Amino acid sequence: LHKGDQPAKPFKEASFEYSFRRVGPEATEIHTALHYELPFGFVGRLLDRAFLSRVFARNVVDTAVCLAENYHTGKPVPESQVPALRSNAL
Repeated sequence: LHKGDQPAKPFKEASFEYSFRRVGPEATEIHTALHYELPFGFVGRLLDRAFLSRVFARNVVDTAVCLAENYHTGKPVPESQVPALRSNAL
């Protein structure tokens, strides 16, 4: 989310966090969150509400399902598998 000391565009500030939570003897959940602020004040908030928040939320889900698949298989996840993995996300 950062390039050097600066947040990647379009963010004014951004951070990503994830955690693993055991929910059974053979089951673990991955919890993810993207925290961000956009530039341009009111206009940035309006763009976020209009459509950017949905784009960012989808990217967070994609990251979570790829992370889970990578931990499960130990292999990189091909982009072609992301839609199928996304359908299993909660």
